[in-house]
Amino acid sequence: MKLAICLVFPLTLLVSSVYAEDEWQHKIYVGGKIGRSHVNFDLSSGGIGKVEDEQERKVSIDRKDTILDAVIGYKFNSYIAAELGYLDLGDYTAKADSYGIGTASASGATISALWSYPFNEKFSVYARTGVLFAKTRTKARYINSDDEFVSGRENRSDVVPVLGIGANYNLTKNWQLTGEYRDVGSARLVKAAGESLDIEVNAFTVGANYFF
Repeated sequence: MKLAICLVFPLTLLVSSVYAEDEWQHKIYVGGKIGRSHVNFDLSSGGIGKVEDEQERKVSIDRKDTILDAVIGYKFNSYIAAELGYLDLGDYTAKADSYGIGTASASGATISALWSYPFNEKFSVYARTGVLFAKTRTKARYINSDDEFVSGRENRSDVVPVLGIGANYNLTKNWQLTGEYRDVGSARLVKAAGESLDIEVNAFTVGANYFF
């Protein structure tokens, strides 16, 4: 009985896998997404944050910008795909009247795995796990508590996690519509004026994939 189960179970998985194959399988695709991002700043240890604490100046933060994503992917089967891409997270600014300003931008290459669940031939949902090889560019200038003007600029590289959930709709044989909510960060991305500024970017994007 145990032997029969050992033989039948793998055979069942194999048959299910073959049955799941359709015209969307084993295909290379290219895609693009655009969306609106929202950034969370942690200024607790940064120069702009000190302006707020020491001089009682309210810091205003521009937390939204456009996010752009371009990918090339390969779909192994109905459940697994891999993507290489380029992600631009936009530009973000923190200001404290005329006492200080800090700007940060981040972009870079991405590697992701997509774990999908198809409900039918048209509609599927997926989870993304991957990393961003981020190149961050930061500039800061502010007046400190001694009324000294301080400025700094720095470029740095980080590898940060990229997590997302999304849905796909197969519009035609070659075209697929896609929407995704993504979280990028939960790690220190930028550094300016010798002190740390933490950011985390959340974004919802929509786009399309073209299958060859």
